[in-house]
Amino acid sequence: MNFYSSNNLYLEYYSVLYNLGVIYSLLGRCVESENSEFDENKHKEAIKNFQYSSWIFDKIKNEINTHLSHKEISNDMSSNNLSFVNIKSFNLLLIC
Repeated sequence: MNFYSSNNLYLEYYSVLYNLGVIYSLLGRCVESENSEFDENKHKEAIKNFQYSSWIFDKIKNEINTHLSHKEISNDMSSNNLSFVNIKSFNLLLIC
């Protein structure tokens, strides 16, 4: 199977979801800590972005095996990796 070319709509769907989860995770990490002053609104926004990211990765982890074969699932979207990503997001959430 050529990874960059697929007729499987579910593969494309979960790839887009994965990238969206990564974007939300990065947005959560982009809370500016330049000021020593605590900004509650930025803090809440970061937490919200981490929650979105975790929800997306959890959704992929729970649904992907019902729509794709193990051969079609890349390492990035494996259950082990998605669990690791979710734990990392949760740990960053606790730090906030």
